[in-house]
Amino acid sequence: MRVEEVLPKVYLDIAVGEKDVGRIVAELYSNRAPSTVDAFLENLHTYKGHHFDRAIKNFMIQCENGNSNNESKLEIENVNDKFDQPFLLALAGNSVSQFFITTSKSQHLQGKHTCFGRVIRGKSIIREIEYVKTGKEYNPVEPVKITGCGTWEVDDPVPIYNACYEEVAGDVYEEYPDDDSHIDKESSASVYRAATAIKNAGGEIFKRGDPQNAFFKYRKALRYVMEYFPDPDEEPDYFAKYTELKKKIYLNMSLATLKLEQYPKCLDYCEYLLAMVLTQQEKAKTFFRKGSASLELRKFEDAISSLKEAQRLAPEDKAITTKLARAEELLRAKKKAEKDKYAKMFR
Repeated sequence: MRVEEVLPKVYLDIAVGEKDVGRIVAELYSNRAPSTVDAFLENLHTYKGHHFDRAIKNFMIQCENGNSNNESKLEIENVNDKFDQPFLLALAGNSVSQFFITTSKSQHLQGKHTCFGRVIRGKSIIREIEYVKTGKEYNPVEPVKITGCGTWEVDDPVPIYNACYEEVAGDVYEEYPDDDSHIDKESSASVYRAATAIKNAGGEIFKRGDPQNAFFKYRKALRYVMEYFPDPDEEPDYFAKYTELKKKIYLNMSLATLKLEQYPKCLDYCEYLLAMVLTQQEKAKTFFRKGSASLELRKFEDAISSLKEAQRLAPEDKAITTKLARAEELLRAKKKAEKDKYAKMFR
């Protein structure tokens, strides 16, 4: 029986701006690029505190540690790697002072750069870096910093702050659909099943009282829907199914952001919903959430308008009546305070 070779693994903890986004874990090809891997492991600690200083969409992200003068030059290894997939680690030059991670197929790099590993965890972190806003030289506007790094073992944690990787309710899918191998990207049915499973995973997590990770699942489900939305003429049935699923996801996102006190985002999702065809019950929910978010933002007139519409659609809902009464009371108090203030000015 053949024993599978265990390859070394490393981690990089990443922050974008002032926000920690999570951990990247990479497997290193010590069997294909031994000299490069040895040098990278020896110098791994020097990357802490340094940045990914280039991010080119649909190509790569690059990091430099500034130690090129102190490192030995390396010969190109693993020249047969075809760079036929994203998330590969490669040297930018002839030392480990600069490396990059591909974000798409890059076959033109074969034989020109040493490919010495691949990302196995934290692919959503790579995508977040790839999509940061950049300047003319592809330099990220916000710093993308390596806050920690080291070797990684199979049972070590993989903290992620920009996504939820929990496999629940059948969600085994990658954060970005282009990176996923479970779906048939030519099949609307396959992507629809995946998006539905992801949305249901969000529902399970929300029921446990975790709106943040539920929101991450809903956002992920929306990516699958939006990137593979079927043509209404070619697939009218699936166009209708995707439209309905999109509506359910927006409803869930409006509720999750309301719970998270992200009121401007909640208002955005409510506006998206009100541009769609809704049932009376869905309209009532949307106006109630819009009114609730407006109330928390102290937009009392907007809150009252939305809550009155919700009450019209669901007159028996006591929660709407209670919140409307509160909004009206706060508006009266605001007007009284303003009146008293101006009255003092003319005494």
